[in-house]
Amino acid sequence: KFFQRHIMKRRRSPAADAATPSASSDPMFKTLEFARSLRTIRDYFNLIDKCGEGAFSAVFRARPLTGGDRCLAVKVISQCCDLQRTCTEILLLKALKGSPNVISLVSAVREAETVLLVMDYVEHRPFVEFYRQLQPDQVQHYMRCLLDALSRVHSMGVVHRDVKPSNALYNPATGQFALADFGLAHLVQQQPQRPRPAARPAAVGSAAVFPSNKSAAASCRCASGLVCGPCLSKRPIRAPRGGTNGYRPPEVLLQADSQDCRVDTWAAGCILAAFLSGRQPFLWCRSDTECLYLLCCLFGLNSMRSAAAAVGRELRVLPVASETLPEAEFPCRRDRLSSVCRLIRGTEAGSSDGPSSSVFDLLSGLLQADPAKRLTAADALKH
Repeated sequence: KFFQRHIMKRRRSPAADAATPSASSDPMFKTLEFARSLRTIRDYFNLIDKCGEGAFSAVFRARPLTGGDRCLAVKVISQCCDLQRTCTEILLLKALKGSPNVISLVSAVREAETVLLVMDYVEHRPFVEFYRQLQPDQVQHYMRCLLDALSRVHSMGVVHRDVKPSNALYNPATGQFALADFGLAHLVQQQPQRPRPAARPAAVGSAAVFPSNKSAAASCRCASGLVCGPCLSKRPIRAPRGGTNGYRPPEVLLQADSQDCRVDTWAAGCILAAFLSGRQPFLWCRSDTECLYLLCCLFGLNSMRSAAAAVGRELRVLPVASETLPEAEFPCRRDRLSSVCRLIRGTEAGSSDGPSSSVFDLLSGLLQADPAKRLTAADALKH
């Protein structure tokens, strides 16, 4: 409430607002030129360069004009973004300040149609530049830092909801790590409920897979790749949906009502799989439907149906997909993941090179389709 009253709702004079460019109307708001035109940045910071951007924000590396060697990251958020989401991000970062392996918030200011978040800058390299070259002990350190950050965040009842390599800042030379970008985060007991379009099947190669409510199963007449009227006329499913393609767990893909901190540990498992397979992202897909299809291929259709039932959803497959998906669950999930990762990397199954079986035990625990069986971050740290 303090931030809502004194920062998010702070009003300025009409003259000051008129002197500041509009972020919502100017498509160039992510540029250095726009950021330098903001009065707060002109008065207090020297922007060096841009180090990242999102749909409604851009992050710039800066130094304070008062001098010193301290390097800061200034996140410029357009007010096209959900105001409540921005307020939640500020409050969560304020509560998490001082937590190891988590980005630290220094200040937050509203100026005209933008919100500026000032954070400590973490020197890092893009994930794609180093993830294939890291030594096993460096991969272990990276994953330990990530799981430690998630464990601390989850202990406060916060779900990050967008864990991915670009939000896990890491410097291979120094081992410095920080979990960043809490723009989609929320408290477990305050999951955002947003209307979603009705789930419809989408073709993926020669197959189609889609989530559905159990109530629609009895009247479904889908056959031969055609979608029947009852499925097309289903009511929209209301469920929180966050994350990035390739890192969303089954309960998010299935739009389940119940989603907790284990959506983050699934994403951590996807990052570990990228290290082990040498492919980033490990589950490369263009849509939620395609990702469900990949998971059915990886774990078996029966396993995914059981996971869907565990979160109150039913996974139905059009007849055209039946011939391309394995029906039975694989007897050993660990061996299945190990063989897939070795196949992608090009390592022979019997080779002594590569990670030990204990690493794939951890991966198997993180990539459990049923969230009730999935490892928490705290449990994974004990592995």
